[in-house]
Amino acid sequence: PPGLEVDGSLDLSDTNITSLPSGLYVVGDLCLKGAKMITSLPPGLYVGGKLDIEDTNITSLSSGLYVGGILDLSGTNIT
Repeated sequence: PPGLEVDGSLDLSDTNITSLPSGLYVVGDLCLKGAKMITSLPPGLYVGGKLDIEDTNITSLSSGLYVGGILDLSGTNIT
């Protein structure tokens, strides 16, 4: 649902997830590494720790994105 809050980290690596809810709030890390079906990040995404989108088909960063830690773009087409 929109505005979902995760009080910890969320590991969706190597899954077939296609989208994330707008306003998703993750207190810890968000790992999407190898999740090839997702192509975009939702508006208003908040990640308090590391955001790992390595080896995904995400092509741009979303409006209002906040990342409190490391942003791993390895293996993406984001320039």
